[in-house]
Amino acid sequence: MNLRDMLHDLNTVMRLQSGKQWPWMTAAVVGSIGLAALDTLGVAMMLPLMQLLTMGAQSPWFPTIASVFRSEELPTLIVLVALLVAGTFVLKSLATILFRWWLVGRQNRMTAVGAAELLRKYVLSPYAAHRQREIADMYRHLGASTNAAFGSVLGGLISLLTNFATIMAIIVVLFVTAPLATLAAVVVFASVTLGLQLILKKKHLSLGHAQSEAEVSGWRSVTPVLAGFRDVRLTGSGHRFVESYRESKLVQAGVVWAAA
Repeated sequence: MNLRDMLHDLNTVMRLQSGKQWPWMTAAVVGSIGLAALDTLGVAMMLPLMQLLTMGAQSPWFPTIASVFRSEELPTLIVLVALLVAGTFVLKSLATILFRWWLVGRQNRMTAVGAAELLRKYVLSPYAAHRQREIADMYRHLGASTNAAFGSVLGGLISLLTNFATIMAIIVVLFVTAPLATLAAVVVFASVTLGLQLILKKKHLSLGHAQSEAEVSGWRSVTPVLAGFRDVRLTGSGHRFVESYRESKLVQAGVVWAAA
């Protein structure tokens, strides 16, 4: 699955939500860029601080910093700039906590609304269509699939945009200070990243498919026990369903461990 297919499927899933969702998603991206800007600002401010520590009054930043703080005492300027750098990173950390709290809450609400809307569509579907569906597969769609769509996929897409914005901003800052070293680092890290993605893509798709199938297998074991409790007890077949459920959960645990 490529990025275009993923965006198409995500757009289909978003139809389970009521109202327009793009405004808050735009706000999420803008907020992510704002956090990236704070992070970049903190990194950029490390340069004058390091030059003050190593070059002292000979630093090209010394006149500007002395003018801003209205002091030419080197120890005082170093402490003030260090406090400013630390404050920037603390502010970024607090903003990240608040932003993540808002974003996770929004995603959880979307998961709940999406699952309820999907169940409504199941209830209103024709009986012939219902007969063609498997109960375990429906459980998967209402549970794990909905969580994955609005949590992992949508959240992952926003995180991807956030990381991209952060990396690009840091590259710009570093390129201004050390263009050749930055260009070499970009080439090396980009090559390694793309190479790893090409190597691991098929493996990740295989693990995702195995995880999904194990989820269905687990529900296939649970549904008969819960829906036909009396028959299972009378036939003494409970252990068979328990073992099948145990195997499916172990498969899921193994998939998570392999993906970690």
